[in-house]
Amino acid sequence: MKVCSELHCLPSLTWQEDLLFLLQQEQAGYEFCQKQMAECDAQRQQYLAQRKDRSAGASLPEEKRQRRQHKNKKNYPQFDLREQLFRTTGTDLVQIDGIDVLTAMTVISEAGWDMSKWPSEDHFVSWLRLSPDNRISGNRVIGKGRLPTNNRLNVVLRMAAST
Repeated sequence: MKVCSELHCLPSLTWQEDLLFLLQQEQAGYEFCQKQMAECDAQRQQYLAQRKDRSAGASLPEEKRQRRQHKNKKNYPQFDLREQLFRTTGTDLVQIDGIDVLTAMTVISEAGWDMSKWPSEDHFVSWLRLSPDNRISGNRVIGKGRLPTNNRLNVVLRMAAST
């Protein structure tokens, strides 16, 4: 029996030309997106390599949890983002439960590495608009709600908290 890798070589199946065209278009779109993500990874790696080393010569702590290693996932960066973030910030944010490298990268990209801008945790939470929007009258809470926001850091931290 002849082995053929082409779809049109399979005699027992009937392939519709319009569906084959659609499948080729989808495959080309997928390959384009993968190429774009690889270029973004290369740019991100180059950018992080240019940042100042704030680790003070400390070595990256060993990751003992298997669930945190994403080397085989296609949408994760194809370089060691955890090591670059440790070098850039001087601390390993991935050690915090619920935080992975992409969450840590979002925190750094949205808020920056220097948290001294906010005098306290309450100011940071208020800046994120995560503080409750309680309506109080006569020392009684008459309504509760959330402040509206479109902040990506707010969304990422909520997702990390729910895991």
